[in-house]
Amino acid sequence: MLLTLPLIAALALGGVDRSRTPWFLPRYVTVGAYAGNGVFSPTARIGWEVALIEQKTEFVVALELGPSFAVVRPTGVLISYQHSALAGVGLRSGRGRKLHWGLSAMFGPVLHGARFSDPTLTEERWNGVVDGRGQLGVDLGPVTLAAYVAYQQPFSINPRFASAGYVGGFNFGVLVNWR
Repeated sequence: MLLTLPLIAALALGGVDRSRTPWFLPRYVTVGAYAGNGVFSPTARIGWEVALIEQKTEFVVALELGPSFAVVRPTGVLISYQHSALAGVGLRSGRGRKLHWGLSAMFGPVLHGARFSDPTLTEERWNGVVDGRGQLGVDLGPVTLAAYVAYQQPFSINPRFASAGYVGGFNFGVLVNWR
């Protein structure tokens, strides 16, 4: 229902995605890291973004996929990871301006797990996450460069799961968009 009204409005007003990139090809990449609870996890994601309404501010639908492996871990954690597939909506500054800004709200599944020095704690689990992101950068014409800050929260956290504290958290990095 949330997407129905903007989609109908976009179609009625003749809103089309004027991207130079076909809808089925990725339109952006992010390189960043999660930080928190003694874990630092670099992440790289590819994303697809389609503008439903293009005016001074664009209303977009986005899909994003990417892995993340911890390179800094607490004592006793041998491997920690979280891989996500997110979908959601966002607002972006219209093309043709030098200043770029954007806001996104996304959600989706995350596969997370960890291996511990105590093998009885080793686990792998599925959970859902919600991700809120803000981005600020510069539009260089065919390419947009932006820094982003996000927070990702699991739908549920079970404290009995050893890896639960290493999922989500603050995420920051850079975004390159070539739509």
